[in-house]
Amino acid sequence: MYTQAEIEVFDHDWPTLAEGVVIPHGLYDLSLNEGYIQIGISHDTGEFACDSLRYWWKHYGSKHYQTANSILLLCDGGGSNNSRHYL
Repeated sequence: MYTQAEIEVFDHDWPTLAEGVVIPHGLYDLSLNEGYIQIGISHDTGEFACDSLRYWWKHYGSKHYQTANSILLLCDGGGSNNSRHYL
């Protein structure tokens, strides 16, 4: 399910209040000064990071950067962006 609507959530992740766990993955477009967040229900994996980037490119990036033939990614070193992962 994809939505751009606001979703009300608790501000703490108390297991007794939850029906499941969500994993956020964020992308920030420096040129446009815009952030994008994908919310998943699986673990924070390299595959999830790639899927998030693919979704962003398909729905946003390719429209803003129509003449681009490559993407420069600046990644932090945690979670799915771990420098030891390869995907």
